[in-house]
Amino acid sequence: MKKLLVFLLIAQFLFLSGEVLAQGLPAPSYWKNERGSELFIWSASSGAIQGTFTNHAQGFACQGIPYPASGAVGQTACILWLRSPNAIP
Repeated sequence: MKKLLVFLLIAQFLFLSGEVLAQGLPAPSYWKNERGSELFIWSASSGAIQGTFTNHAQGFACQGIPYPASGAVGQTACILWLRSPNAIP
């Protein structure tokens, strides 16, 4: 359930940030959504991205914890994967 909530937060973060796709995704870059969650991209090359995502939305136990983020950027979508240090492989 926790993974689903984190996924939904990330999806909201990226889909509501239309500037990501409209402007491309420069590295380094910093994004902050209306709930205060932050995405810092330090590497963007050939559509692959690397960075850190920190959830600041209220009501979640993972608040304030930076998670390693990786993903891909295309013409119509941005996909981001997070892995919790406590996740079971």
